[in-house]
Amino acid sequence: EIDYLKEWVTGRLTWMDNNMFGSCEDLETSELIQPKDISLFPNPANSAITIKSSNIIPNAIIQIVTADGRTSSEVTVNQLNTITMDISELEAGIYFVRVLSNNESYTTFKLIKK
Repeated sequence: EIDYLKEWVTGRLTWMDNNMFGSCEDLETSELIQPKDISLFPNPANSAITIKSSNIIPNAIIQIVTADGRTSSEVTVNQLNTITMDISELEAGIYFVRVLSNNESYTTFKLIKK
């Protein structure tokens, strides 16, 4: 039985390698490293968060994403310097706040909603 299980797992992994293309970019931890020129506060938060950048970020999109990857809300601004977002309608839990610039990830914050 053990030999059969080893063969089955090996065959399954080979099949997965050959049939599942691409990468899981959403699982990378490198996105969680924040540039020094942008901050999110307060964190944890109750009703509102502020995102502040010392440099202007052009064509910015701010997304609040649930732990399972669904976009809960999204705001688009031509130039991001400082923005306050209402999060009072979010349920308590852990979220990710993505800041994108020109459709590329700029940074991602982990947010705790009380």
